[in-house]
Amino acid sequence: MATVSKNIFWQSIAAFLQIYTGGIVFILLAKIMTIEEFGILSFGFSFSTLLATCLDFGQSLMIMKDYPQKLFPNSEYILNSLAQKIVLIVFFCGLFLLYLYVFYAGEWLVIGQLFVLFAVVSAYVLYLQAVLRVKNKFKDASFSIIAYATVISLLVFLIYKDQLTTIEFIKYMIVAKLFQLVVTILYCKEIFIKNWFNVGIQKHLLKYSWSYGAHFIFGTFYFTVDTQIIALLLNAEDVALYQSIFRIIYIFLIVSDVASNVLLPYLSSKYANDQSIDELSGNVLYLLLVLGSSLFLFFTFFYREIINILYTAEYIEAYPLVLPLSIVILLRTSASIYGTLLTISNNQVNRVKVVFLSMIASIAFNLIIIPYYGIVGSAWISVIVHLLLFVGYQWYSRIDFPKINIITAPNVTVVLIAFLFVVLDRLINIHNIYLSIFMFVFWGILIAFLMKKHQKLTILNKILKDKGVV
Repeated sequence: MATVSKNIFWQSIAAFLQIYTGGIVFILLAKIMTIEEFGILSFGFSFSTLLATCLDFGQSLMIMKDYPQKLFPNSEYILNSLAQKIVLIVFFCGLFLLYLYVFYAGEWLVIGQLFVLFAVVSAYVLYLQAVLRVKNKFKDASFSIIAYATVISLLVFLIYKDQLTTIEFIKYMIVAKLFQLVVTILYCKEIFIKNWFNVGIQKHLLKYSWSYGAHFIFGTFYFTVDTQIIALLLNAEDVALYQSIFRIIYIFLIVSDVASNVLLPYLSSKYANDQSIDELSGNVLYLLLVLGSSLFLFFTFFYREIINILYTAEYIEAYPLVLPLSIVILLRTSASIYGTLLTISNNQVNRVKVVFLSMIASIAFNLIIIPYYGIVGSAWISVIVHLLLFVGYQWYSRIDFPKINIITAPNVTVVLIAFLFVVLDRLINIHNIYLSIFMFVFWGILIAFLMKKHQKLTILNKILKDKGVV
């Protein structure tokens, strides 16, 4: 049986590969392609991400709650979910193709159509990846991503050598994603059985999946709508500056998602076995605050070096976006435990309410603020929206988990020290990398001391040695 620590190790490998395929490859393509080619390709990726999110309809999240709780026979549940995707494909692909035909033509239309196919394959890969994780096969899930990353690397090399056009590159990307799907299916081959159709499972999916689907769709929209409004109200340069920092934040959030992807099925299994998880969840919250604060400080200490390495001198103007969008890392990381608790306790509807309100707030505030304060104003609106998300998640989770106390001395100490370090760094204002390294190392030593003092290191070690889903 895989332990939590082993699951985190393999999920970390998967996260690194996501960073590579979704972040590093993007940066390489931006340097290889013309601005126009990269712009159209970016449109296709964004388009397929939204469609794949709709096609998944929250099923990859729902299985992480249902599977450990053994509500239905495992293989039947998985195959009925896969079958239901056919209906989702017909409906959402029809809507997205209609959108393409109405608003686009020429190369944009061709690339959009190709990315529809890419999104369909991606949706099945996404779900089967969740199946592997919930079955404690984090290692297999990582190897299926390696298969895709290997082919993508070859394609980037070929386009660098001018041996592929943009459309050819996209077609081979679809082949790469199909290859990943085949590999993932082979790792999941034991799920395929005869006489799998189950009316009860279909009714269960219809009754509960809408809340997961709405959460996925609203969640994707609220987190990306600011970029769309910037493009509408400002100009391409502002979009580029905002996206340059947003792409880095995305990489840091993948790192923080490692813990969430492992802990969701882990806590769900504990909850299904009627084990009290209030104390455990409180300790997990503390650990996530430490993780989020560390990522927050790392970016605020070293953002100049990171941006200078990844981008050109033109992106220095994006420096003011770093502090607010770094705070978003802390808020999203620490809020993930409350989102997990809402999911495993069958309160996904409340999670949808919070995400929907966050989406509405993001749209309204950005429309008001951006014309006056530009992309900096939008970045601070993102902080407000994520604070609303955190408070909403915490408020609803108190119904089933009233013993989880966020205002504790260890929790408050971690956050206050993190912000104190940021204030100190801004006051010194020397921009010396060696000083930044010293401060970050000192932060690590101080946090290790506090964790030992509050016995959090012992608790962390116990969690890491515990079994995964049982």
